Formats: sequence, C-alpha cells, structure tokens
Amino acid sequence: MKKCTLLCLGIFYTVLLFSQNKKSNSVALSIPILYNQSDAVFYTLGRRKTTSGDAISYGINVNYSKFIYKKFFATVGGGYFKQVFGIRRPFNYKPPDGSKPLITTTFYSYKNVHSFIGLGHKMKLNNKYCLNNVLSYHLYHTYNQNYKQNYFPNHNPTFKQRFNLGSIVMLSTGIEKKISKNICIGLDILVPIKTQWSYDNNFNGSGYSIDEVQIAKNKFSVGTNFSFKYNF
Repeated sequence: MKKCTLLCLGIFYTVLLFSQNKKSNSVALSIPILYNQSDAVFYTLGRRKTTSGDAISYGINVNYSKFIYKKFFATVGGGYFKQVFGIRRPFNYKPPDGSKPLITTTFYSYKNVHSFIGLGHKMKLNNKYCLNNVLSYHLYHTYNQNYKQNYFPNHNPTFKQRFNLGSIVMLSTGIEKKISKNICIGLDILVPIKTQWSYDNNFNGSGYSIDEVQIAKNKFSVGTNFSFKYNF
C-alpha cells in the first residue's frame, strides 16, 4: 500500500507538471471508499447454497480532467484499489498439518491496479462551490489475493496471481469547494450502477456450476470519494 501511495503521488506530480505545460484543466488526487453487500454460491452434497456478506474497500487514485464542450469534461485516471468481500465460503486450502477439513473464508481481498475513464458535468453554484456529476467505467486488475480463515489463524494463504478482477459502471455526484485560486477540495457520493466480478479458481469447484467460482455477485454498494484538485 505504501509503494502504491508513493507511486500515485509521483504520477500526480508528473501529470501536474505536464498539465501546466499544456494548459490543461485539472489534475486530482482522490481517495475512494466503497461499502458492498455481496452474494456467493457454493455446493455441498450436491445442494446449491448462497452465502452473503459485507465489507469496505478503499484505494488511492490520480486523475486528469479536461473540458471538452462548455460544462462537460472527460476524465481518465488510475491507481491502487483494495477490493474486500466479507463472505464465508469454501476455498482451496492446504492446512499446515496435512489434514483435509472443509475450510471457509471469513473474508477475502484483492489488491488491484485500478483504471477508469468517464464523462462529467460541472455546474457552478457560486464563487466557491460547484456541483459535479460523473458517469465512469472502472477496471480492476488484481496482482495479489489474500484469503482469511479462522481454522488456522496464523496460516492465511496469499497468492500473487494476475487476472482481471472485474468492472464497475459508476455514477458519482458531489460538491467541490474552492479554497484558493487554483486549488479545490471535493466530496462525492459514489453509486455503482452495474458491477461485474470475474472468476477465481482458488474457490472450491465441485463442477456443478461455474457460479461457484465467481468471486461475488453485487447486491448493494455505495461509497464516498474525497479529492484534492489543482485547476488551470
């Protein structure tokens, strides 16, 4: 997480210098936090079962925005995002004592490289405040996976596989406050309107259905995003 934070700060500084040279519109550093309620499917003795759980995910991003027509702007960015699922479900686990009990997760998480692109609209409310609405598409590519279980507390497997975790179509709306000539801070509400998670072969697969290796199915999610923006 520390390395990813330093990387985002480095990208933020680089894009800021580039934007100054090209007289672009804005560059921002943001911290998104998302709450999710999700389902997962598994089979036991041939019977399909659905289990649910909730968790909080978070990250840090850098994005660049440019006005393209009047009050409409395009934005593109990326960074680090840790996606967490608080779901109890069986997974492929090799106990340190060589036994073969049925082990379930208490939660599982994925560290991701996060990228996104979007289209937004800015409406000026007064000399200090603006209202922003953005529709964006987000991609998550995982490089690190962790599975927490309580059966062997000091033996939680972590893998470093690389695969596409999933995607989210996100709607955000929020207030931006001007605190100096070029600097603004913002607070947005994030509402995922379509979430699609991929498959993870580390979950037990009985062969009854591909659903049991799907990472999760989103039931409900909402979040917030704090941003620090430099305008030109």
